[in-house]
Amino acid sequence: MGKEMSRAKFIIPEPQPSLSIVGILREALKVTIRNGKVMMSILLPVFISLSLLAVGAHLASVPILTDLLSKMALVTQEEEPVRGEVAETLGLGIVKDVRRLLVLQLVVLVFSCVVLLNFSVATISSSFEAYTGKILNLKDMLLTIRKSWKRAIVTTFFMTIIFLSIMALILILLGFVWVMSKGVYLILLTVAVVILGTCCYVYIASVWMLSMVVSIVEDDSSGLRAIDRAGELMKGKRIQGCVIMLPLTLIIGAIYRTPLGMIEKIDKITFTPMIIRIAGIWLICVVKLFMFVVYSVFYHECKKAKDELGWYAPVAPEEA
Repeated sequence: MGKEMSRAKFIIPEPQPSLSIVGILREALKVTIRNGKVMMSILLPVFISLSLLAVGAHLASVPILTDLLSKMALVTQEEEPVRGEVAETLGLGIVKDVRRLLVLQLVVLVFSCVVLLNFSVATISSSFEAYTGKILNLKDMLLTIRKSWKRAIVTTFFMTIIFLSIMALILILLGFVWVMSKGVYLILLTVAVVILGTCCYVYIASVWMLSMVVSIVEDDSSGLRAIDRAGELMKGKRIQGCVIMLPLTLIIGAIYRTPLGMIEKIDKITFTPMIIRIAGIWLICVVKLFMFVVYSVFYHECKKAKDELGWYAPVAPEEA
């Protein structure tokens, strides 16, 4: 037995070349197409849920907004100003309508977060397995969601705190520049702070996505540990991760902005605002799905760069 073990050798596969940014995007597209049925089974329920949520929120908010605007018009009219008990009643009604709108937006936000969280867990887990040649069935996917959703929530919570803290610091720095600078220095420093804020946003978004992948595919990682793990994996590939995130972020931003511009001109076209919003939701879901797949592939690339995907096996005595 000892002789056989002494003759055992480590078999290390030849290192494969690291993928470029275009290569990662190409691999992500291949994984999405190869795993098409599973991806569609994930995408459609998410799209339907978010669309129904948008329609329900719209139908619920329209009468509240109508009532709020009518009350504000009565309060602010100059010809016959409202006074006394009537003004007090209108003021209480305005506060009540604003409170109802805030509660409605909170419900929409919570439900959207739940849907997007399950969306990310299902997409990342299925694309992670598909990249290694395994296709998850519905049962395996539900088990993965059940095991991973708590870790994903913890990681999202800490990343949200980090993101808001850094963005608050950027805003404070921007305010300090506006107060302390004038003329050309004000313009130059403002541009510098905006560039710094943009770089921070893109980097945090990239780490956020990779930490989500880590918390979903690695059973012992969540929260700050997953974030630290993502930072370690990105060493040497930070620029690559940020460059991947930048166009995806710009595309999502353009999708958010385009429906708003179309809705502003709604009287000049035949589409309704709700149809435009639903089309925007579909595009955002598709881009988000692709983003999850891209960072699943990027996770593999980072692990490969850290030599964490190597393996060994003892060679049989007759083969030695």
